[in-house]
Amino acid sequence: MSTLERMGKKSANNICEAISRSRETTLSRFIYSLGIRNVGEQTAKELTKYFETYERLAVASEEDLVSVPDIGPIVAKSIREYFDDPDHVDAIKNLIEMGVTWGNERTVQKSRTLAEKNFVLTGTFKNFSRDEVRDEIESRGGKVIGAVSKNVDYLVLGEKPGSKLRKATDLGVKTVDESMFIRLLESDD
Repeated sequence: MSTLERMGKKSANNICEAISRSRETTLSRFIYSLGIRNVGEQTAKELTKYFETYERLAVASEEDLVSVPDIGPIVAKSIREYFDDPDHVDAIKNLIEMGVTWGNERTVQKSRTLAEKNFVLTGTFKNFSRDEVRDEIESRGGKVIGAVSKNVDYLVLGEKPGSKLRKATDLGVKTVDESMFIRLLESDD
């Protein structure tokens, strides 16, 4: 790759590392990325908590699926139809053969000090990816939402925050920068 025009060794290494990292995911993110009709991020997380493995999910009956919290007959039918389609099964096998993997995602439930607290994220974080910030909040019972409103408890500020900061200030929403967020997490552990 480093033989490409304007592609130095360091850039080539960075691209190769990014490709390698993208093959490693979590089961819930993998399920979400399949694009199953009616299955969003939260539903994918619930499916992962309940079935724990891709293999168990792939063979689950509609009856098994409606046993999962927040999954009704319409979503269960969508999931079952997805895994009954041989083209989808082949595509997943190909992804696995190409090296897509996921680790054991048993989420460790931390103390629930952030339970029923709503968070909004803005800016770029130095020490975390946005998904990691979301996971830390959710593992402590908090919820990450997309827009600032009077129902938001905290705005977590990364570098170069956008218009969400102005709106949070106008509404009196408490803001915490990344270092304060880390201290908040450490005080919980």
